[in-house]
Amino acid sequence: MNKLQRILMIVSLFFLVICLGATIWAVYILHDPSMWMYAAIFALAIVWFSVTIYKSRK
Repeated sequence: MNKLQRILMIVSLFFLVICLGATIWAVYILHDPSMWMYAAIFALAIVWFSVTIYKSRK
């Protein structure tokens, strides 16, 4: 994978982690249980991005 693509994927992964943290914050601080669905989506996206970045390190 091109270095620029890899850097952009890592930056995207970083922002996904921030979004996951924000949704978990919304669940506990704002008491909004509907955010668990978004937290699950962000968690799956983090796993998917991590696997993609790991496979592309060659």
